[in-house]
Amino acid sequence: MSEFPHIVTIEKEDNIPDGVGGDYLGWIPFRIATDALVIPTTEGHKVFMEYDEEIDSTMRVIHGEKKLRINDVIDQGGQNEVLLVLCEK
Repeated sequence: MSEFPHIVTIEKEDNIPDGVGGDYLGWIPFRIATDALVIPTTEGHKVFMEYDEEIDSTMRVIHGEKKLRINDVIDQGGQNEVLLVLCEK
């Protein structure tokens, strides 16, 4: 079994062209098909993935049909190897 058996997408909010000269704030993919381990908890979800310094708490995680708001991003173990992303529904 893989250390990261799940697939998630990380999205960020950004301005999206509306097709008539304007734009609107919406969610766009930031990292697609990222390997992760998603663990549901009573508080939300813990998502473990390869370390990525660009992921932050302004983003969200998509796992299947679930859209999870990121509350905190932690360098698990302090070695820039594994990222722990704490999320809520």
